[in-house]
Amino acid sequence: MTESSTTSRRRFLAGTGALVGVSTLGLSGVLPSPLTASANAAGAIGARNGNGKLIVVFLRGGIDGLSAVVPVGDPGYYAARPTIAIPDTATLDLDTMFGLHPALAPIHELWQDDRLAVIHAVGNPARSRSHFDAQDLLEQGVTARSSDARGWLARHLGSTSGSGPYGDLFRGVAISNNVPGSLRGSGALSIPALGSFGLGGLSGTVRTWDPSLRQAYSGTAAVETRGVSALNAVKAVQAITKPAANAGAFADAAALLGAGLGVEVVTIDTGGWDTHNAMGTHTAGDMFNLLQGLGTNLAALQADLDQRGLSEVTTVVMSEFGRRVQENASGGTDHGTANMMLVMGGAARGGVVHGTWPGLGANQLDRGDLAIATDVRDVLWELTRDVLGNPSPTAVIPGHTPTAVGITG
Repeated sequence: MTESSTTSRRRFLAGTGALVGVSTLGLSGVLPSPLTASANAAGAIGARNGNGKLIVVFLRGGIDGLSAVVPVGDPGYYAARPTIAIPDTATLDLDTMFGLHPALAPIHELWQDDRLAVIHAVGNPARSRSHFDAQDLLEQGVTARSSDARGWLARHLGSTSGSGPYGDLFRGVAISNNVPGSLRGSGALSIPALGSFGLGGLSGTVRTWDPSLRQAYSGTAAVETRGVSALNAVKAVQAITKPAANAGAFADAAALLGAGLGVEVVTIDTGGWDTHNAMGTHTAGDMFNLLQGLGTNLAALQADLDQRGLSEVTTVVMSEFGRRVQENASGGTDHGTANMMLVMGGAARGGVVHGTWPGLGANQLDRGDLAIATDVRDVLWELTRDVLGNPSPTAVIPGHTPTAVGITG
């Protein structure tokens, strides 16, 4: 191909918004990144020996796990939070030690049906209180940065192979404008919303331009193969029966998983959890509103998955860190360490608060924080093994000797 024809084609593709980055398609990383390529070259891709699927909901900002899953049986909780503590009479019973925040009522029935599990006092031993560091380390599944900056889900996808009709194209999908750290280095797609996924979000434009674009992408160069992958992704997604336009990321995740595209991992981000000020009461305010939205979305997601017969889908809810035990002078909570996690549906061994409770007495705290009793890497390792069926979960969570948590079964 001559230089002039290459330049002309690139100008045409750039004009359609489809060149390399395919940014207007909402696609990210259709081609394997250098991290993925080097990992695959170093070790052969093995066959997956499980058929589970995983939704990872990341609560950005550090949820106050002590408000979400309240240690009603620990007097240290009420002593540390004279104005923002959730009254024990208002919580929804979990066991003798814990109650669920009343705003999470939509998912309490799942607990009663043994389909919702809680892990409390869980965290990363790195004990970082920096949003950026804590998120990176959690999403990489490590306690310290290394040369392998891939996410834990990216390592899983890179060490196994897919069996869907589109090969590896849809194995990992982020319902977001960007691929999160957990999928970084995997070639995962980012799809902000199913209803607007395409060239400029206009499905008619895709149908009109598709033949011309495919002809332009007819070679074997990286820009060409990536372009074809992008067009295939657009065509496949536009064939899905879409949820209502305002249904949001949780509905889109269920629709993607039910579409038969070979989706194995879906990530969803929600923000606003950095509650330094005016958290409110158990009936109103920022924390109530945040938890009510989360509970409503999770319950609707599980109902959608059930209606589609997707019993193999497990959902895990996590955040980069918890909050300090002592409330601050602004009626909020500052950055802490240990936290709670939720595991729902699918393989979850529900109706149980997993882990050991370290207590909230003055001599039981870690720098004023809830102490870490369960290493978060153990949870990620168990999900990798028992939900995703990875034959070598230790390679996904490197440098760690796991201890069983028992959240799956």
